Amino acid sequence: MRKALKISIVALVAVLLFSIVPVVNYTVDVSGIYRTDASGSLEGRTVEILLSGHSAEGLENYDERLVKRLLIYGTEGADTIVLGSSRAALISSEAAGEQSLLNLSITGAALRDIIGIYGVYTDCGRTAKRVIISLDPWFLNSKYSSLRFENVLTDGYNHYVTGYMGYDGKTGYRDTVNGIYLGSATDMTIFDYPIDMRKELFSIPYFQSCILSLISGEKPELTATDEHWTVLGSQRPDGSYCYPEAYRNHSEAAVTELAASAIIENSEGTARVIGSENMSVDDTNRILFEDFIRSLCEQGIDVDLVMTPFNPIIYDYMEEHDRYSAALQAADW
Repeated sequence: MRKALKISIVALVAVLLFSIVPVVNYTVDVSGIYRTDASGSLEGRTVEILLSGHSAEGLENYDERLVKRLLIYGTEGADTIVLGSSRAALISSEAAGEQSLLNLSITGAALRDIIGIYGVYTDCGRTAKRVIISLDPWFLNSKYSSLRFENVLTDGYNHYVTGYMGYDGKTGYRDTVNGIYLGSATDMTIFDYPIDMRKELFSIPYFQSCILSLISGEKPELTATDEHWTVLGSQRPDGSYCYPEAYRNHSEAAVTELAASAIIENSEGTARVIGSENMSVDDTNRILFEDFIRSLCEQGIDVDLVMTPFNPIIYDYMEEHDRYSAALQAADW
């Protein structure tokens, strides 16, 4: 009877978790994965501040892709465009020596993300004279994909690869995206989202983030500022990101601790080196990247490629393990 009772309790806990986790993840939705209306949202208010020429300070857990798309729709374009992951987010007008710059970098961006966001930019009739691309090894990783590409950037991707790269239109992606990314409300249901986004409903880490958000109950107030370096995290009018002061001013010991935490191996013997665990490079991504660069050059656009180094602790760890050989070879390529 005791054994049966234990099994029943375990089963009950499992059922409760299975029921509660998706409800909390969908309703709290701390990162705005399932948001359906930009009107009055944190992202919409952020872009209003940016378009007025100020920085928006106090940003946490926001939909960066939505901000970048709304920013594209609200601007006349720029001479210089920055593409890449969060490792490109710090490239500002000041850093690039350009008065006319728009940073369209996206956290965790895969190769198709940067082509997709630039496709949105060109689909709005915008042009550029210079494109700065921050390179990451996972651009060549055929196993790596970002969570929100589908329903967010496939329209821009299809537009660019067919209109500028000579692809035949059979990309495998739909032109339709979630209406919120077009600046309007949407009547999408959870079943309209890609499978990767639906899986996030049952994500325990996302559940933990949502619970912590509920417990804290405190959210920074979004404010407009003319400060270039802000105390809280902020988006600048040129699309570049300013990390919070506490993060920017980490001590050497804190940086070392952060780097060391990224290489703690799990039970499967892998760590958390983004996009580089057992990386697989094939001709598909390499050719796609080459075709993208070639298309920019054929339009007479100056292309700058930036390679931001890994922390030495992480790099040394990668050199010691064969599963990162493809990522290191990607840098040589």
